[in-house]
Amino acid sequence: MRYIIFFSLLLISCVDKILIEGPSVQPKLVVDAWFTNVADFNSVRLSKSAPFSNNYPFVVFNEPVSGATVTVYSQDKSRAISFSEDTTGVYKTSEIAEVGESYFLEVQGPGGQLYRSSIQKVEQPVSIESLDFTFDKVDDIINTTSGGYQTIPRYYFNVSANINDPEENQNFYLWKSIGIFEYLTIPPGDSPCNFCKCWSTISPLVGSVNVSSDQYINGSSFSVKVGSILYDRSTGFLTRLYQFSITGSAFQYWNAISNQQRNTGTIFDPAPGNIAGNIVSVGQENEEILGYFTTASVSYNKLLINRGSEARKLNVNEPNLIPPGDGDCRLLYRNSTHIKPVDFQ
Repeated sequence: MRYIIFFSLLLISCVDKILIEGPSVQPKLVVDAWFTNVADFNSVRLSKSAPFSNNYPFVVFNEPVSGATVTVYSQDKSRAISFSEDTTGVYKTSEIAEVGESYFLEVQGPGGQLYRSSIQKVEQPVSIESLDFTFDKVDDIINTTSGGYQTIPRYYFNVSANINDPEENQNFYLWKSIGIFEYLTIPPGDSPCNFCKCWSTISPLVGSVNVSSDQYINGSSFSVKVGSILYDRSTGFLTRLYQFSITGSAFQYWNAISNQQRNTGTIFDPAPGNIAGNIVSVGQENEEILGYFTTASVSYNKLLINRGSEARKLNVNEPNLIPPGDGDCRLLYRNSTHIKPVDFQ
């Protein structure tokens, strides 16, 4: 089985900072829109880009756009899906896309200006055959107080997804992985242990999104790395993986952003600039709109790892495990709950 590594540094969920060239920064509409066959992923995030300050004209942050009218239409307009504002600047719907159908997005801003996307098809889903992991040792080099350095061995669970690419069609993939950590605590004194176990969600798991096409692997089986988890506790860890089958044009957009974010840091890199999306301002085609309307079908798989049990199977004795904390588990770990996740069995 071949291993192929893909890179991308842009999150699906939002666009927090954008680099824009030019001596001055004009506010631009930023659209991060998704319509899939899974309701949880269907959202449209609207914002206006604005410079951080006159002293930093190239650092641009986004201000949410509230009060817009957001609608997704089927290609023949026989179906209209309204998105309601859920939180400031974020619009959602409980309706889902039909696989094989095509859709476009329309946004009417608070001032009445109309914005429209190109037509995008919802591609056929490709299943995630399985998730597995390797348990790997990495020697980390750290500085010492004496000015020298020392090597400390650390162990990681590296999680990969296995996919059988269909031969009959060209396929384009985008992956999002979510991690759920299990934590244990010790109650103070003789107090009852009411909340000594909790679960904390990290989304996305690796802070990035993987994207690839099957241009060189059409019809073959391949694996893609979707997460790396440090063995710092003996508790469980759950990986949830969502695979988005996207269009070729959506792949070009996300891949271009990936390349721009990855190819920075040397004098030979191209200057950062805005990447063309698929949304225009109707009647004002010269107005630059940032972002993309992405349609996709979604596949899902999961992997639960008992880190302590797996390490013992391999006779790994990790002396640097973090001991349980004290008190209410929910107060010690961010975004945690005492309610056991459904997949955490």
